[in-house]
Amino acid sequence: MKRIYLMMPLLLTSFSWQANGASVSGTIDVSINLVQGCVINGNNAVDTASGIGFGSLDFGDVPAIFTEQDAVVNGGSATGIEVLCSNGVTPTFTLGTGLYDGSVAAGSYAMSNGSEYIEYKLFTDSDRNTQIVQNGTVALTEFTTATAQTIELFAKAYGTSSTAGSYSDTISVTLSW
Repeated sequence: MKRIYLMMPLLLTSFSWQANGASVSGTIDVSINLVQGCVINGNNAVDTASGIGFGSLDFGDVPAIFTEQDAVVNGGSATGIEVLCSNGVTPTFTLGTGLYDGSVAAGSYAMSNGSEYIEYKLFTDSDRNTQIVQNGTVALTEFTTATAQTIELFAKAYGTSSTAGSYSDTISVTLSW
């Protein structure tokens, strides 16, 4: 028995082993393809982009018997739609149609609650004298620096004695270059 105990340390040291370190190396491919494009309210847009949020137009809470209410298109953090494009790009902003335009006078847009309509118009000046109608355009200047341009749109809603409730519309817009 004594012999076994004496040999045990010798056996244990002969079976101990140390893990060999191993490593593998390789590469990561990195690339970017820069194309002419624009950033709209902080969102990247290239020539096939859709669903970009150009902003919102909120007339707020007003009495159902209002006659006129002003509002401004808000593109996110500031008044207006902020556009920044690649150098050499000269974009054109086109204001499309709304969902209920045929329910009010030509050139006007309409918000609906599902059965009634409230007429509103869009303008390019704060005095609301220069109206922009469906498929009207706003030309921006050529981008030569990394300075954003702002498209300011002003609105006026025209009320009558309407039913209280929420009225809404969605306007299609396009920025082309």
